[in-house]
Amino acid sequence: MFDILKGGALFLVLFCVGQGALGSHWNRAEEPRPSTRETQAPAVKPTPPPGPPQDLTKSETYEQLEALLDARLEQHRRESAEWTRLLESADETKQRSVVARLRSKLLDLLHPWPGPKTDLQPQLEPWFSQDGVDVSLVRLQTHDSLSLQCALMILRKPAGPRPALLVLHGYDGNLQSVVADIDYHHGFGMKLAQRGYIVLAPLRVTASVATNSKLKIKSMAGGWTLEAINLWQLVRAVDYLSTLDQVDRGHIGVYGISYGGQHALRLSALDQRLSLTICSGYFTDRFTWLFKNRIPMQPAKHIGILPEMGVLFDDLNLVALIQPRFFGVESGARDPRHRMAQEEFAKVCQLYDHIKRPDRAQFMAFNGGHETSVDNVASFLEHWVATPPPNEAWAP
Repeated sequence: MFDILKGGALFLVLFCVGQGALGSHWNRAEEPRPSTRETQAPAVKPTPPPGPPQDLTKSETYEQLEALLDARLEQHRRESAEWTRLLESADETKQRSVVARLRSKLLDLLHPWPGPKTDLQPQLEPWFSQDGVDVSLVRLQTHDSLSLQCALMILRKPAGPRPALLVLHGYDGNLQSVVADIDYHHGFGMKLAQRGYIVLAPLRVTASVATNSKLKIKSMAGGWTLEAINLWQLVRAVDYLSTLDQVDRGHIGVYGISYGGQHALRLSALDQRLSLTICSGYFTDRFTWLFKNRIPMQPAKHIGILPEMGVLFDDLNLVALIQPRFFGVESGARDPRHRMAQEEFAKVCQLYDHIKRPDRAQFMAFNGGHETSVDNVASFLEHWVATPPPNEAWAP
């Protein structure tokens, strides 16, 4: 009996212990387990160090950089003035030496040329005829993989060698602009052809800011400059004019407006076969116009700026490379550049007075704006034609 009671008691104890352990197990199972995320401390963003706002710091650096570049430009400005002083005071022999050094420096900035010169392979296609002038489209192979499209205008009569003009349109012009009176060009190529001049008008490469920047970067990466390519094509256009039987090779000139005026200056400074240059709506004090006048810069129209080009080779020093050949500035009284052009041209007169050729430099003002006026330049052209051509004619 005692054994039975002892066994029952032991069973009861074991049962109670088992119930307690099981209950404890289920109680733990019912308790929610803590989440892993809840156990991690929330991320704290780092506090920025005290100091000026970022844009303020950039503005200060920009101002310092611009001041540094302005000082550099002033240094070149003084060097340019020294070149001008030498040209105005030197005798003929020394002046030739100074001009040769300047031209050599200009060529160094532009080189290497995209040459060598190859066969132009001219292809002519009749375009239209008007008032006795036959107009043809001409394609010239200026490089193995680059061609130049032009409009050639020739008056049928009189026959025989006649003076020729390379006519350069403005930045937003085209071949239609030089043959028809549709914009500020006033069809000046056609009007000159009707007066008996042989006229060749190249189609200039002008494009958007993005396209020009792309071409400029690619040309620099290839060891060239876009400006050298542009001028090279114009040199080849003069080559073509020189091959025409109808052309008086001693009287080949260039007449450009605006962007075309820029290249008229530079081309004539390099190519001495051009015995006349007319710069319309462009000539000015270049340094002041670009950097002091507070006029908004137009990047697409300044693709021709090279190191030192905008200061050392300002418009006046380019004219120094043109003299003693004929040089004229055409300027409408309402053109924004007019007043500055008049002031800068007074220095041109000093250059031509020094070489005793004052009649070969002329400022041709008229009542107009940024535009051409063939009637206004007619007498200067006639004087050029009546003057015997220079003995020397060097071509790049």
